[in-house]
Amino acid sequence: MALVGKLVVIKGPNKDENCIIPLNGEATIGRNLQCSIPIPDIKLSRIHCIVRQMGDRFEVLDSKSMNGTFVNQQPVDVSMTLTSGDIIEVGDTLIKFLYEEESKAITEEIEEVENIDDIDEKN
Repeated sequence: MALVGKLVVIKGPNKDENCIIPLNGEATIGRNLQCSIPIPDIKLSRIHCIVRQMGDRFEVLDSKSMNGTFVNQQPVDVSMTLTSGDIIEVGDTLIKFLYEEESKAITEEIEEVENIDDIDEKN
């Protein structure tokens, strides 16, 4: 069973932005516009932290940021294993980490695209 990770901004300047973590890949969070989730917050480093899949688990790595990365209000020294529902805190931003089976994630993405198509047709 392949797992797909997802990051959803729940508080902060980019509220509701989300990012799917590529299979066995990673997502970056920081001020840099090239990050998977770019956040315009002066408390963040250019690349503040990285969320990556390592086999059948996910982890967050702090990129030696000045203000730190926290998971469920606990500081991340170097890295920390994530479980679905964990809250990653960077600066004034809160990001919820979720994961699910790949087939369910793909089904939800298709439904989301279909909903957008329905909205476009009504306009």
